[in-house]
Amino acid sequence: MFETHARTVIWGLSPTMLIVGSFYHVMSIATPHWLSNNTAHMGLWSYCSREDGTCVGITEMLNENDHASWFRAVQGLEIAATVFVLVAIVTGLMRANLGHTIWQTAAGVSAIVAGGIGVAGVTVFGKNYQDLPGQQLSWAYVFNAASSGLCLLSGPVLILDSILYK
Repeated sequence: MFETHARTVIWGLSPTMLIVGSFYHVMSIATPHWLSNNTAHMGLWSYCSREDGTCVGITEMLNENDHASWFRAVQGLEIAATVFVLVAIVTGLMRANLGHTIWQTAAGVSAIVAGGIGVAGVTVFGKNYQDLPGQQLSWAYVFNAASSGLCLLSGPVLILDSILYK
């Protein structure tokens, strides 16, 4: 078994990873910076021109080409990941306030699911973004990948901690 001080390290590290991962996730899906080139940048929801600073909804762009199916799949996966990230945060807060380890286990499971769905979204996007000519992956894509990794790392630690320290 872990020593008493190990619990502090485990309990302190995993929620921190989950909170940072959640922040990265929300920031990455909210900004139009998944792809960029010299003239524009694009996110999951909007396409912005660097020349005149205007942004349009991504729906108009998707309706004009054949990339709609994989792009909409990524949007759906990232929405689902967002829901599970928020569930993980809420259940983690319930654990902190109510003290029952079942909430911590639920937070861990939700974090693992959010991370897995996020990895799926990042993978589909990373495999297919070359269909959009002249675009390069940008910082929001990297933040989303990091978010998925942090969620996947924090989930098992939260579950292990709830099992070992009831």
